[in-house]
Amino acid sequence: LRRIVPKEQIATATAQGMGRDMVAQLVGAPLGGLLYAMGRWIPFLFDAVSFLFVTLGSLLIRRPLGP
Repeated sequence: LRRIVPKEQIATATAQGMGRDMVAQLVGAPLGGLLYAMGRWIPFLFDAVSFLFVTLGSLLIRRPLGP
C-alpha cells in the first residue's frame, strides 16, 4: 500500500480497505449461498470473474512498484 498511496493518505486508504473487507465478509457468505442455490457452478464462475477484474485492475496501476 505504501508504494501506491502517498504518505498523507495511508490512514484513509487503510480504513477504506478494512471497510471493504468487512462488507465483503458480511455480504459474501449469504451471497455465496444464494449463488450456490441457483447452481453449483455459479459461485465458481463469479470467483473466476472477480479474479479477472483484480488482475486487470492490478495491470492498470501506473506507479512504479520497485523498492
